[in-house]
Amino acid sequence: MGTSTNYKAPTTPEWSRVKGLVTRIGHRGTPTDEQAAQIIREFIGANGGARSVARGQGQIGQGKAAQHVLQRLGAFSSFVLQRGLNGTLEVLNLQALAAMDLNDLMLSLTDYLGGPADTIEEIDARNALSRLMDELFADITSIEELEQILNERFQWEDFSNIFKTYFSYYLFEQFARIFYERLVTKIGEIATKAYMNSILDYIKSSVQLLTLNTDISNVDWNGTDGEEMAAQIFEEVLVVFGG
Repeated sequence: MGTSTNYKAPTTPEWSRVKGLVTRIGHRGTPTDEQAAQIIREFIGANGGARSVARGQGQIGQGKAAQHVLQRLGAFSSFVLQRGLNGTLEVLNLQALAAMDLNDLMLSLTDYLGGPADTIEEIDARNALSRLMDELFADITSIEELEQILNERFQWEDFSNIFKTYFSYYLFEQFARIFYERLVTKIGEIATKAYMNSILDYIKSSVQLLTLNTDISNVDWNGTDGEEMAAQIFEEVLVVFGG
């Protein structure tokens, strides 16, 4: 869960307050929804606030890697709507994936959509994508089932839910990167896993109530419009938490 590296958050008064809050609640037990709300609100605030984080000015992760993943996912989804899976692989010069077995295809597709993993921020973004892919495709047993789910889920009305879920996972990965190992040293691994599960459940349930104020049906995801749209969606997700 999260990165294995015990990342050191900034030492500003805002971050010190968040660290203290996270640890105090951990000593008392699993966070309630109210406590999780306070934690995530202060976490986003310490990182610079919703707009700053979404516009690439966060202190512990600028969000650009996650936005690039969402752009690639948006472009891939658009092609699937127009051309189907095989046509999409062809236009993206990924024809070799069509000959792979299901597991190799899914790994290669995740690798393509996830992009590089050279920085901590990029690792957060790829981890979030892996969680999303597991959620969308966990039960499939064949490439035919994969294409069926793509045709069912990659419709415009479902895109907003997929994108919201992706940024939920990304926000969680950032949180886990900073606090997972810290909490293990304070309250133990079992309690930490329960703590993190509560935080993830709160994030996902809160974001699912969000109705995006953006029209994503005619976006050129590979251009500047796609970049702006990804930032706007990320900001809308973060604003839910009041950070």
